[in-house]
Amino acid sequence: MWGRSTPIVEASLRRLHPDCIEDSERISSLLREALDQQVPFHRGLNAQVDLEVATLAEMGRDHLIFTTSNFDVRSVDGQIFLNFAVAGRPYFFSSLRQAPFRGGRLVISLPNMVFYGERRDRDRQTVSLAPQRAWKVQLEDGVGGTHVGEVHDMSPSGMGILIEGQPLKKVAKPVKIRFLDGPQEGQEQHLNLRHQRQIQGRKGWTRIGLMKAGGQTQEAIEIEQR
Repeated sequence: MWGRSTPIVEASLRRLHPDCIEDSERISSLLREALDQQVPFHRGLNAQVDLEVATLAEMGRDHLIFTTSNFDVRSVDGQIFLNFAVAGRPYFFSSLRQAPFRGGRLVISLPNMVFYGERRDRDRQTVSLAPQRAWKVQLEDGVGGTHVGEVHDMSPSGMGILIEGQPLKKVAKPVKIRFLDGPQEGQEQHLNLRHQRQIQGRKGWTRIGLMKAGGQTQEAIEIEQR
């Protein structure tokens, strides 16, 4: 597997994603539309299992400036991938940082290629915009403890859940999640506990980060040697 700091040859990406935009004017127009609409750009999950989100704040002739949230400062020195959607169509691109990363301000070079992403939604989405609308779940920690919580956000690889009270005890087994309402009512999942922390602004509540174990490996991509 490759790390975020390992550059991937654009030709390798194009072989996996033959549909792409290479015309600089079309790329600028697309990003300008994203800027005007203030669409969110997503990168991945940080060590606390929070979604890394960026908003395009400024476009230059050869660079882009983003304001970011939850970005891991230890992983912005190499190649940076960002995903976004305009008019319901998903896109992604890779770029390199052009200035020091300070105060959540990310400056990267204007991409040479923008690739069309998969049409199905693969991004983590916040689902509890208000507590009264949050999906309820029941957690079993594998050591006899049961908790009721709210789904805060979820993605194909994991989810964040809010519970009232103290954090879960340290467990070696996957946590069993059962949906009590929402579109997955009655369904169950087993996820690994990755992170816990108290929530600012909601006294007595704990946010739990859960991730699926393993996953299918993908076709190897050639790595550019530098």
